[in-house]
Amino acid sequence: QTGVIAANNTLPQVGAAVQTGGQIDIQATTYTQSADATLDVSSLVGVAGSVNIVVSDAMSISGQVLANGLGGLGGSIQLQASRLVDLQTAVLDASGADGGGRIHLQSDGVPANPGTPDVPVPGRVALANNTVLRVNSSRAQAGRVEVEGDEISLDSGTRIEAMGATAGGTVLIGGDWQGSGTLRQATTVSMSADSTIDASATDNGDGGKVVLWSDVHNANSVTTVNGSVYAKGGTYGGNGGQVETSANSVNFASARGSTASFNGLSGLWLIDPTDTTVDSSYAATIVSGLSAGNVQVSA
Repeated sequence: QTGVIAANNTLPQVGAAVQTGGQIDIQATTYTQSADATLDVSSLVGVAGSVNIVVSDAMSISGQVLANGLGGLGGSIQLQASRLVDLQTAVLDASGADGGGRIHLQSDGVPANPGTPDVPVPGRVALANNTVLRVNSSRAQAGRVEVEGDEISLDSGTRIEAMGATAGGTVLIGGDWQGSGTLRQATTVSMSADSTIDASATDNGDGGKVVLWSDVHNANSVTTVNGSVYAKGGTYGGNGGQVETSANSVNFASARGSTASFNGLSGLWLIDPTDTTVDSSYAATIVSGLSAGNVQVSA
């Protein structure tokens, strides 16, 4: 896809009902969106609309997908593919002045056919080359980002923002806190040193929740976090948030981040591998990179 597809609203007439943005639904075998292309369901007032792209094989997006609530609530962006969701230099934005929206990326993989020599194809989600996902809010609570797949990578300057004036949002990569909930649990999650996740409160409110999770019951699961992760409390009040980095094996040698609070209680960074040895290098990372808040190592 090239060019602009828009389904957004304009300012309503006096006395008109609250308006919402439109809806864009795309179903296909594959989908490719170039860097100069835009899908836009933003709204000047009310609630932004929704973008839903569902493909049976793979999708590649390098342009913009916008569901901004410029004067209201952010909308929703859902991208689903069987084999691959590939975002390169993409911008997905469901921010809203009165509350952030939702971005959901999902790649389920392809199961093997019974009675055939086929092998399962894992579902992959790849974010790279300065891709940005935003569900911010300038005067309310931030929204929610969920990424589901067997193999998930955040690479080459990827940035995920769920920052809100009154509360940070939720960012779930590969699963929810301690594997709870219904999200598909990843086998591998990796985050490069130049990538960032920020679910902090920006004004007066508590930090949000960030989880980078691979299935701890899978002996092959690995979560590698070398980037920066924040869930800080607001500048003028509020407690720090929660961060979890867990898997059967957890690597975080270069991780940086904070669940601190300027005017409240510090939050928690939970590291929960199946087995771990805290050597001098491991301890140094905790002290130098993650010490702005409480750190708990559980095995």
